[in-house]
Amino acid sequence: MSGKTNPRMVRMRLPLNIDDWADSAALPYTAVPWKLFWYDLKLFAANAWALPYIIWPIHSSQSTSSDELASTLPNFEAIAIHIGLFLAQSFFLLSIIPLLILPVLPFGAVVIYVLGFIIINQLLCNLLLNGQHATLESDVDLRQFPQAHPKEKWIFINGIAVGQTWLQSNINRIALSFGRPVTGVHNPTSGILFDLIQCLVERDLSYPTTDVRQGFVTVEKALYEGHDKVIIILHSQGGIEGSLILDWLYASVPGIALEKIEVYTFGNAANHFNNPQRVAMVPSEEGNNLVDTHVIKHIEHYGNSEDFVARWGVLHYASISVCESMKNRYEGRVFERNGTGHLLNQHYLGTMFPLDLKRGWGVLEHNDFMDSPIVISSTITEQDLSMSSAQPDKKRVGQVSRLWTYRNGRSPED
Repeated sequence: MSGKTNPRMVRMRLPLNIDDWADSAALPYTAVPWKLFWYDLKLFAANAWALPYIIWPIHSSQSTSSDELASTLPNFEAIAIHIGLFLAQSFFLLSIIPLLILPVLPFGAVVIYVLGFIIINQLLCNLLLNGQHATLESDVDLRQFPQAHPKEKWIFINGIAVGQTWLQSNINRIALSFGRPVTGVHNPTSGILFDLIQCLVERDLSYPTTDVRQGFVTVEKALYEGHDKVIIILHSQGGIEGSLILDWLYASVPGIALEKIEVYTFGNAANHFNNPQRVAMVPSEEGNNLVDTHVIKHIEHYGNSEDFVARWGVLHYASISVCESMKNRYEGRVFERNGTGHLLNQHYLGTMFPLDLKRGWGVLEHNDFMDSPIVISSTITEQDLSMSSAQPDKKRVGQVSRLWTYRNGRSPED
């Protein structure tokens, strides 16, 4: 269990230099799938104490009607459906093993039972939760923001257990926080337990499901539509899918187009996050210098210290001690907040980008997370951080977070 340090302190981790990987014992994300699966099961068990904290706190002083657990009819309906699916899937999964071991039914009948349950389960999910749309657009009024950003494309991929109601709520909340319209690529739910199985398939087999393919098409199209920036926001299982999409993009899209991408994740469940290094020529007074850089210039991960999914993903694989033994590349700055909760609107945006309810749009200019001091865990120097001449331990999150500079319709000074 994580240590109870200063609750206002945020730990910041950064990617290692390439040389730090040289002689480490390796179990990369490309390892034999059964080894990855076994490792994931052990990691799951080690962090099982944090499972109740996925939905905690249920309510806070910063809660809004857009929260996933807010007392609204659509939320009650979604929660009730998920409870029913969880109970049915639990019974189904527990019944399979005895049916296969004990000759109670002919094998053909068992196959029909398994396929029949999976098909009926998916039909119910599509009918009651998912709807028919592969993508959704935010539908909130953004005219109150100071300026539009037609040259930017914002894309969001959701996590597990999210139907169209919660996806719409997620993209609307992101749009209200940053003053940009948002396209949501729907990672449709099949119920919590089946979604977890899908996570393992995507994570341990690197298998691109239909929504991964849809996400790739959406991002690739945005890169060629004349946008100056393509901002990708990922949550939970969306982090796994986003990492697979990036792997495809690195192999198929020119580097000059990839430079438009920025990635920001919350409660990322991925076991790797690649960002290839390359050498760039930078002019200086002495001439042209060769500088090591990355294809994507800006990647940031945000995780709550007692969020089970973040501990199973980004907070585990991005830690230096794990990287030395696992040799998984996890590129990007990691901001670890001392706290619980995994839900995007309620536990991440609600604590890191709380809405300005009095004004009715945008986020508050100050909050506990962004005003918190940073403790940096990394071998990377201050120069590598590009954090000016101030000492890193004098910085606060809001001074370092690039995503924070997009709040309320603003833009970073590139």
